[in-house]
Amino acid sequence: MTTHNDIILSTQFWINTFVIKHNLCPFAKQPYEAKLLDYHVVEHSDPELILGDFHKYVTSIAAVDPSQVSNAFFILNDVNLGFLEYLDLFDLAQVVLEDIALDDLFQLVSFHPQYQFSGTSLDHPSNFANRSPYPMIHVLRVDEVEKAIETGEDIGTILQRNSDTLDKLFG
Repeated sequence: MTTHNDIILSTQFWINTFVIKHNLCPFAKQPYEAKLLDYHVVEHSDPELILGDFHKYVTSIAAVDPSQVSNAFFILNDVNLGFLEYLDLFDLAQVVLEDIALDDLFQLVSFHPQYQFSGTSLDHPSNFANRSPYPMIHVLRVDEVEKAIETGEDIGTILQRNSDTLDKLFG
């Protein structure tokens, strides 16, 4: 049986050996190395229970000083959760964030083992930018995203560099 610790270790391994190693997110290395990331594993498969956990989790993260927890991963331990069902949950998580008025504090990024951008084939290299070992919602602090953008890193450049990198890796 896969434990929460195994899932977290697998997620950390993916962040370090894929996201950071290939510089897919130039802003990931600093909080990862500073151990400012938080991980929460959800065992439920019922959407209502998942969304209830998400509500509690983001509320708890909101109360933590950003110098202690930069951003977080809400990880679903449901390997059978299909991508389309996951997207429905992700959209509902965004609604929860708005309903509890934390959408000015956090923004969400989706990751799933079968991630597929609209208009791409399943095996298109660009999809691997958002493919993770488990379905997960990355909870980012809006302030930190804005600070990262202010560093001068052009988002368009990141997207093109990622496309080039992923084409080399999976094309």
